[in-house]
Amino acid sequence: ASDVYKRQNYDGTLFLEINRKICEVFGEGKPEFARKLGSFSARKSVRGPFKFILKLASIPWTLRRGETIYKMYYPNMGKLKIIKIDEEKNEGIVTIEDVPFKDPYFEERIAGWIEEMGKILGSNKPHAEIKKSVSKGDERIEYFIIW
Repeated sequence: ASDVYKRQNYDGTLFLEINRKICEVFGEGKPEFARKLGSFSARKSVRGPFKFILKLASIPWTLRRGETIYKMYYPNMGKLKIIKIDEEKNEGIVTIEDVPFKDPYFEERIAGWIEEMGKILGSNKPHAEIKKSVSKGDERIEYFIIW
């Protein structure tokens, strides 16, 4: 029997340290490498019934549920808020507030997760640009998303 359970919440500090170490070993220490971790994480999280639901979903529909999805995967790591969804321009703004740490690897990982989810949902060239960064002194993380 294992002491590790599927939905167990782990210490966020350990999670951040693992991300950083992977980027140091495989990504020359560059925070941008964490986007690949986020992309991988998105692909692995889309399984079972969730995968079927997403095949029927649109990007705006999924973004509107972003706060719930974020809480599920990143409890105690800030609060995701949907600021804007513009379905005509295929763009949006998402923030993460009350982030209890300053970590550029985390910010990049989330950007990679957002971009990969865009691909999974049918976008040809999704992009998540980090407009505000807690690790650079801003009060929140802000992503400008194009799909």
